[in-house]
Amino acid sequence: MKFSADPSPQLASIVKRPVDFILEKLTDSATYRALREALAAPVASEEHQTVSICGVRGSLAPFIAAGLFRDFNAPVVIFCNPDEEEVYDNDLPLLLGGHPFCNTADELSPALGRLSGSESLVVLAGFDDIGIGVCSTETSREKVFRLATGDDAGYNALMAFLKSNGFEKREFVEDEGEYSVRGSIIDVFCYGSREPLRIEFFGDMVSSLRSFDTDSQLSSASIDSIDLFGSFTNEEQGTAKQTGILDYLPASTIIIIDDATTLAGEENRLLLEAALPRFRHVLVHRIETHGIDFGAGAQEKLQGNFRILANRLEQKTAKGLKTLFACSSRREIEELAEFIAEEKASDRTSKPPEAFEWIPVTLHTGFEYNDLSVYAESDIFGKFHTRHAHRRRKIRGISLKELQRLKVGDYVVHEDYGIGIFRSLETIQVGNSE
Repeated sequence: MKFSADPSPQLASIVKRPVDFILEKLTDSATYRALREALAAPVASEEHQTVSICGVRGSLAPFIAAGLFRDFNAPVVIFCNPDEEEVYDNDLPLLLGGHPFCNTADELSPALGRLSGSESLVVLAGFDDIGIGVCSTETSREKVFRLATGDDAGYNALMAFLKSNGFEKREFVEDEGEYSVRGSIIDVFCYGSREPLRIEFFGDMVSSLRSFDTDSQLSSASIDSIDLFGSFTNEEQGTAKQTGILDYLPASTIIIIDDATTLAGEENRLLLEAALPRFRHVLVHRIETHGIDFGAGAQEKLQGNFRILANRLEQKTAKGLKTLFACSSRREIEELAEFIAEEKASDRTSKPPEAFEWIPVTLHTGFEYNDLSVYAESDIFGKFHTRHAHRRRKIRGISLKELQRLKVGDYVVHEDYGIGIFRSLETIQVGNSE
């Protein structure tokens, strides 16, 4: 019970740290240096050896990927399972300092377009994406159209690009792969884009580039320059060896496989393992202790219990750990400091922390590494809320190769009839063809 005479709880000072604070701590550590030196070591033959790491917890994995990208200034491609994909997808855009990041779940074409243009970026992909058939690297230049305000890009040249790359003309643009024309204005929803683009021409010169909302059709942000991407997926897959994502990777690429246990059960494992010797690559072991051990710890899930959090902070301070909170706004960290101060005020045997240090990003999950203890909002309050939902790639039908993989009893989803069980394939006559 509080009385008016009770002193107000003493609030700790708030210290804001840059996002790179944790990254610098990581890259200065002996464990990370060992990983970097193993990847940078000269190769006796033309084949790169696997560098295994373990003891990686929470959002430490995206920090490792961001560190390698910065240190080697080369493309980093991450193959992972769906659980880890959520962590990388949330954290990497926050850690890359504006450098390009693509998730092939819905940004396959931009990823391959940038790789074909020798651009350094980070690509996140699922193991299933390894087997996707894409257009040959020789024809990739035909899939990219560059636009900039004030450039003479050519109205007819853009129309020819859209038609040759399978874009469908609509009255209004609603989904990727569609375009509409109203006089000198062309609306385009490119493959891999989150929102469509409105292009206004003055003759052959681009006078305006703006994104717009598909529901209201109202323009929003102005854009100086942009690359338009056609679909890189190859819908005419035959029995001959097809081009895949791995064929687009330059020799300087660093591949991260997260993790070894998931890879062992993947259908595309042999395809990936055959390509790995061409690239520097890291294999993350989530279960086994193998290779370079980062020795990170996971944070306890507190479910909003500030009393436990206050006790944990005191324990961590006694161990010599520096605690950092990752949250999106200063107001959130100030409210957290007030809650902790109130908890400590009721406990006369302890005192609140002198300072709360925080970084202004919402990491997916916290971790402990060396002398750092990082708390994310999900560690304190529970459920993590994703930054955005990914649209899956627009798929037209099913390839012959995928049909041949079906086994009797497999569950399938029919476009018209919904969920069913596969029984057999039958040859039918369509016109003069079977």
